[in-house]
Amino acid sequence: MGRVLIGRIGRRHGLGDEFYMTAFMPLPEDLNSVFLEENSDNPGGNSREIGIESLKQARHGGHSAADKWLVTFTGADDSLTGKCISCEKWELDGGFFWREDLVGCEVMEPSGIKLGRLSEIIDDASQVWIRIERESGETISVPFLERFVKEVDTRGKKIIAVFPESVIVRDE
Repeated sequence: MGRVLIGRIGRRHGLGDEFYMTAFMPLPEDLNSVFLEENSDNPGGNSREIGIESLKQARHGGHSAADKWLVTFTGADDSLTGKCISCEKWELDGGFFWREDLVGCEVMEPSGIKLGRLSEIIDDASQVWIRIERESGETISVPFLERFVKEVDTRGKKIIAVFPESVIVRDE
């Protein structure tokens, strides 16, 4: 399936062996090793595997933060701080998709009218947007929200969606 970036290691948590980690996506509970990436732009290019002894969500103010984790690595030292980590892809569920599987998908309306090809995913402070390149070369950006996106088939490389004119941003 290939390797993908899943997070960044932060500073140590207290005086123990745990490190804070920011996850870029929901993590599987049975994750037992990851790869330390020397170059985050090329996962798997120059990396080394490191084992995970424990992985648990960090708690802030009595509740869990979905993207904050506490992790204990096998043989860890302070040189891990700031490193990106990757692992082999796994099957995602619950409406989550691998970014690289979405890029290149044909975006069309339920009636079959082609809107274009998804060319980029943009993280905004409030939501995720997708950029669609039309056959004319024009690009539009739309929010990638469940209420607009009706079906995603990453194997068939197609997305069925209905975007109201009021949410379409025409790029210049």
